[in-house]
Amino acid sequence: MKRILNLCMFLFTMVSVFADTPKIGELFKLMPDSLMPYLTKNNRLDMIDFREAGMKAEVNNLLEGISTMTYLSDDSLCVKMSDALRIDMKLIVKGDNLLVRVQKTYIYNKCQTEEIVSLYTPDWQLVDTLTKSSFLLKRDEELFK
Repeated sequence: MKRILNLCMFLFTMVSVFADTPKIGELFKLMPDSLMPYLTKNNRLDMIDFREAGMKAEVNNLLEGISTMTYLSDDSLCVKMSDALRIDMKLIVKGDNLLVRVQKTYIYNKCQTEEIVSLYTPDWQLVDTLTKSSFLLKRDEELFK
């Protein structure tokens, strides 16, 4: 009987934790402009609205190009800012803390990419920049020259 009671308490705790978890779309709307300078708050709101309506989530960005939200779920999203930059965001739980993982992938000449991964609190305070890596991608025929 004690095990059943403990299991019920555990399940109740987990349900209440997940019920309080914000969706990534809500955090994306509240994201400071300084973290995504290509897009205004209205651009971000439009992207979410278009995506939820089943439309193509495409907006004109501040660099006079087109940015597209290619994926949106409750805990993650992907925005193709331009041909040279993609941003992936994901909610993660680390210990007792909820964090927003933001990965910026810079694409240089189709062969070289650079990724910068940062963690933020849900109110967009920087926790840490975890990874800054650059690597070169080569086609098989280039490796055997």
